[in-house]
Amino acid sequence: MSKVKIEGNASGTGTLTISAPNTNTDRSLTLPDGAGEILLANGDGSGLTGVGNTGSAFKVMLNADQTISHWTETTLQFDTKTYDVNSEFDTSTYRFTPTQEGYYWITLQVEWDGSTDYHYELQNRLRINGSVVKTTKGSLNFSYGNTGIVQSDIFYFNGTTDYLDAAAKQYDYSANSTVIVLDDTTTLSGFFVRSA
Repeated sequence: MSKVKIEGNASGTGTLTISAPNTNTDRSLTLPDGAGEILLANGDGSGLTGVGNTGSAFKVMLNADQTISHWTETTLQFDTKTYDVNSEFDTSTYRFTPTQEGYYWITLQVEWDGSTDYHYELQNRLRINGSVVKTTKGSLNFSYGNTGIVQSDIFYFNGTTDYLDAAAKQYDYSANSTVIVLDDTTTLSGFFVRSA
């Protein structure tokens, strides 16, 4: 049978007091089988491992400008990682598949650049498992230059099979022409908010 030993410190002059709480319920304290110290209530936990928020965080961008054809939903090809804490974004399928169940804050920022001086309807689209869950629209005559559209929301993921990707769609009211999405300012990012 293991034993519990309380050992004093020859260099200290203070008294260590262990007090029971005011309770009518039996409680047990099981110590881990390993050397170490107990974290104080006012400690920062900086020396501990395996403790803390294990949720993910990622940010990806396009490696090159991408063409969006007239009224064609087009998957945005996020193939460059700025960071990906848990390696959950696949740059070959352009999908984020979180491994922890819970709620995530997702942001899609698309920078649009028209190739001609026409009037366009622009759409950012977030998709979960291939289905559109949020669409944010914009409209611009490109004689005024580029325009950025940003959308954010919180989404639930089951932590096993649910995945997220992003798409863009545009409608040219004049000539059914293509539009360019700029690589350096078009990003998709997200982070874990809380468990389900």
